[in-house]
Amino acid sequence: MAEMRNVRDVGLMIRDARRTAGLTQLELSKLAHVSRRWLIGIETGAIDGPDATKLFDVVRALGLTFSIGPPQPPRRSPNKATAAALRLMKERRQ
Repeated sequence: MAEMRNVRDVGLMIRDARRTAGLTQLELSKLAHVSRRWLIGIETGAIDGPDATKLFDVVRALGLTFSIGPPQPPRRSPNKATAAALRLMKERRQ
């Protein structure tokens, strides 16, 4: 699950989800009953204090949900030696 820390993050996630769904801004704006101009403002971070109802309408139209909880610790990728050791352990289990 992606972490959102500000309105810009929300807009980027909406844009990515829209593109993944293969929707244009116009198509999503019609599905969510918001103006295309408003959607562009969210996706670009131009709107500082967006209407929560509109945000939920867009998220719902994309088939997504919001989740609130404590911040997740950053996930670090293992270094090469650790990755090799993990692969070896996995192979031995098989």
